[in-house]
Amino acid sequence: MTTANGFILLAVGTDQQFARLVEVLDDVVLSGRTSWSDNAARVQHRDELRGELNRIFAEHSTEHWLDVLARSGVPHAPILDVAGAFDQAQIRDGDFVGPMGTPAGEVSTMRTPLVIDGVRR
Repeated sequence: MTTANGFILLAVGTDQQFARLVEVLDDVVLSGRTSWSDNAARVQHRDELRGELNRIFAEHSTEHWLDVLARSGVPHAPILDVAGAFDQAQIRDGDFVGPMGTPAGEVSTMRTPLVIDGVRR
């Protein structure tokens, strides 16, 4: 979904998850549509549904929606560019980024997460 300042991936695969999403979004258009009540209908009307969801998500920032969705139990994730991926706290704090020499000089890159017998492999 397109937010006011980025993108979010929704992984809503069941009727119960969709019902929870509708409840959390609290939108009259979305909640008033019985034609989206089951997965087959949502697939059939995918473009229309996607348009409505993008309209709703565009009203607020990615950060707003991540907070709302985190409390809802609706499966989701931010869609990040490379800078955004490197800027996540768990990446910064987890020693996953390190220097790598290249012909153009040293760059920061993802390090292997594998540590065997105390040695990063």
